[in-house]
Amino acid sequence: MEFVKLFLLVLASCMIVNFIFAYRKLMKQQKIEFERIQEQREKYQTIDSQTFDQIPDEELTMAIVYRVWNKEDQDFENIFENLSDGEKTIYTIFLAQSAIENGRNTFANFFTEANQLYYPLLIDSYQKVECSKAVVVVLEKLIDYHNALMKEDDVLDFDVEEEAEPLPSYDLFTLDYLDAIKEDQLDEKLVSYIRKNKNDFVD
Repeated sequence: MEFVKLFLLVLASCMIVNFIFAYRKLMKQQKIEFERIQEQREKYQTIDSQTFDQIPDEELTMAIVYRVWNKEDQDFENIFENLSDGEKTIYTIFLAQSAIENGRNTFANFFTEANQLYYPLLIDSYQKVECSKAVVVVLEKLIDYHNALMKEDDVLDFDVEEEAEPLPSYDLFTLDYLDAIKEDQLDEKLVSYIRKNKNDFVD
């Protein structure tokens, strides 16, 4: 019995040590990521024509997001009016992508009060960067679904045979979106759109 107690005590101690180690490692990683983001935000606080041309493709989309964040810091109340059409397009897609976190969450996270000005831009934004029809169709159904949920007396009609398929949900639309977008090379399309519409992204 004493051996069992000692074993459990040692096991509990090891678990506590491992937890503390993992927590400290996570905190360190978060600190490094926070510092990296702050550095990038300062770097792209202003983007003139020369700076724009020198931004690597792999940094370009987030550089525009940081630009939007910096504008929010300067005038949050009027941020939407202060964004160019191009900035609204890129930021709307960023909000949608952030909401689902590569499938770890769902589009329910996109439809928040903070994002409400960007709801109407969702479909148009994906069309502007030339995403496939399959992606746009999923987003159209998603918007219809969300709008219906917001109306208490609405009856959802998605042309689904009774007892044939599960009812729509944010989960299902997220999965359908991920299936449709995986062949679309979205990152490359965002970069291409930004390059083609340079004037929307420079001071």
